[in-house]
Amino acid sequence: MLSLDERGCPLDFDARPYGRPFTYHRMPALGLRVELVDVSVRPQFLSRWGAGE
Repeated sequence: MLSLDERGCPLDFDARPYGRPFTYHRMPALGLRVELVDVSVRPQFLSRWGAGE
């Protein structure tokens, strides 16, 4: 499987060395910056935004 870097979406910031479970990648063709977050923090995320209710 190809990484996002290999697919033309370079890594913009990696927070994992700082103990945070996310990375940012740029998608130049679309003009986007995408945040990828580890699925382990999903319950926390849903609770914070009231989506788990």
